[in-house]
Amino acid sequence: MASLRSPIRRIGGLLYSWVRLNQIREWCKGTEAGRWADISVQSLCTDSRLLKAGDVFLALKGDSFDGHNFVETAVKLGAAAVVTERPYPVSVPCLVVKNTLHALVELGRALRDEFTGPVFAITGSAGKSSTKEMLATLLGPHTVASPASFNNLMGVSRTLCLVKDDTRQLILEMGMNHLQEIDELCESFRPIAGLITNIGDAHIGKLGGKQGVYQAKKELFDYLARPGSGTIGVALNIDDGLIEKAYQEAFRTPVPVVTYSCEGKEASVKLTSRKLHPDTGALTLTLEVHGEEYSFALPLFGLHQGQNVVAAIAAALVLGRPFEEFRERVNSIRAASHRGEVKPLKDNRVLLDESYNSNPTALRSSLESLAELNPLRRRVLVIGEMFELGEFSERLHGEVGTFLADLLKKRGSPFILAGVGKNITPLLEPVRKAFPKVTVQAFSSHQEATPWVQSQLQSGDVLFVKGSRGVELDKLVARLE
Repeated sequence: MASLRSPIRRIGGLLYSWVRLNQIREWCKGTEAGRWADISVQSLCTDSRLLKAGDVFLALKGDSFDGHNFVETAVKLGAAAVVTERPYPVSVPCLVVKNTLHALVELGRALRDEFTGPVFAITGSAGKSSTKEMLATLLGPHTVASPASFNNLMGVSRTLCLVKDDTRQLILEMGMNHLQEIDELCESFRPIAGLITNIGDAHIGKLGGKQGVYQAKKELFDYLARPGSGTIGVALNIDDGLIEKAYQEAFRTPVPVVTYSCEGKEASVKLTSRKLHPDTGALTLTLEVHGEEYSFALPLFGLHQGQNVVAAIAAALVLGRPFEEFRERVNSIRAASHRGEVKPLKDNRVLLDESYNSNPTALRSSLESLAELNPLRRRVLVIGEMFELGEFSERLHGEVGTFLADLLKKRGSPFILAGVGKNITPLLEPVRKAFPKVTVQAFSSHQEATPWVQSQLQSGDVLFVKGSRGVELDKLVARLE
């Protein structure tokens, strides 16, 4: 067995070829124990179930797991060395550190010191993971981007462990749920370019209001504006007034800027039209790059994905890539996992999977996109609770519910609605009131909701799933697939 809830499992096929155990000992300020040998380090692992012979096993410890319980198991499975918080009488080198999590972070910082290519940082209330994945696609081979949503101090440290000898550019996703978090990430991993996708309601409960969200996101621009940061430029969303304000307040000295817009404003990258296929939900975009027009058909759900695409293009231009170099790669853009994936199901159904996360701004945008589809096709809406809204939760859920009810009245499409989460009722009530004869069900968990949703499906349905990560609607999606 292994640590059941270890947040980082296997960091495979990583590190510069010259990294050795003595180097890691120096970076992490560790001490030798047991049979020491200065071995080459090829990859790290924190879950013995995923360990491969030759891995170095790092025994992370958290509130509900302790990798130290599996040190001996890791050695039996072929670990070449172990990193622990106390000496172990094992047959392989044991590196003892004060705190294994801190050691992982120090390793990430040291690897950033060794990397000489450009580092691009992306943050924002919504769309940062999708924009990150799109930018990685546009930049092509020799690019490392934060896996999944590895956007906190531990996750970004893990990302640095993926940098290899041939890595030319690095894309870091930076998340936050409190002030100074993005500043700490910037100080540790030193981006030289970046963008803020938007400034909305995500994490508003932990930051005391939208002004707190603004200050937290602005920390990226504040860092890039500092003397000596080596900034080469920013991609700027000129449709978001708060982002423009953050740029103006942060940058007293101008830096190179690539502007982008989805609202017809004059910009380096401008989205001129976007539409969804009425039955599949797939997205067609027309955009201008430096005045030249291009069209693309992409398997992405959501009109808001257009903003992610133009943001990624603007970011690539900031990094000095001419559009002609990566234009064909735009056609290779795909949705990040559970973030706007279009999935055909049997019986002519289609699943629009946005189950990874949610916030009021993102949910409204997705619902507007859903309204653009064939009005004759029935909607099966599975909407999960939005977390981290704090004292604003009831009001914001209610506002989205009212927005949804108004949208459904205007479009007139048949639908049923399942709300999932302990605090989802304020979102459901406006819909119930507006449509007393329509089925609107509340469930406390995805386990309760899944069999009901399965029992309600009909041929030709459009199934829409979106909720905060903690509601785990991705598990409902897996069952439906």
